[in-house]
Amino acid sequence: MIKGKRFSIRNKLVLIFGLLIIAAGAVLGLFAVRVARKAVIEKVEAHLKDKAADTAEIIDSKISIFFQFLEDIAEFPIIKSETVTIEKKLDYLKVKTASHPEILTANFADTKGILHLQDKNINVAKQSWYPTVMQGKRFMSEPFISAANGAIIMIVAVPVYNEERTIIGALNISLDRL
Repeated sequence: MIKGKRFSIRNKLVLIFGLLIIAAGAVLGLFAVRVARKAVIEKVEAHLKDKAADTAEIIDSKISIFFQFLEDIAEFPIIKSETVTIEKKLDYLKVKTASHPEILTANFADTKGILHLQDKNINVAKQSWYPTVMQGKRFMSEPFISAANGAIIMIVAVPVYNEERTIIGALNISLDRL
């Protein structure tokens, strides 16, 4: 006869069912975590898409405001006139844009491709914005690093028309932010 305690059937069943319950609980816990993770990711994706759409709408409205602002300035007689000197136009632009801290510079480009700044002139005929504007279209650049001061800027430009609706130049502003 073998001496020692035998494992009763009751204890064996408790152990087997206990292990089954623990295994089932672990499997259900893993599934619950996966389902919860998936639900959270879906909610975050939906929220990010909504946020991106809202942000795009805000940025689009700010861009439209700058275009409208420039087009309004381009309609002033001092800017439209071909008899007013470039210096007077630049002084007028400086006054009109002074209340906008995001505008770094406001300039006038003539039909020969010369951009007139307050202190110098630059040939911009081959820059990407100039031909577009001279075709009568608005232009806004992607942000880029300025060669003048190393700051990240954007260019916004619109055509300037005379009284006969002929393009006589372009207004150009550089922005450091929207």
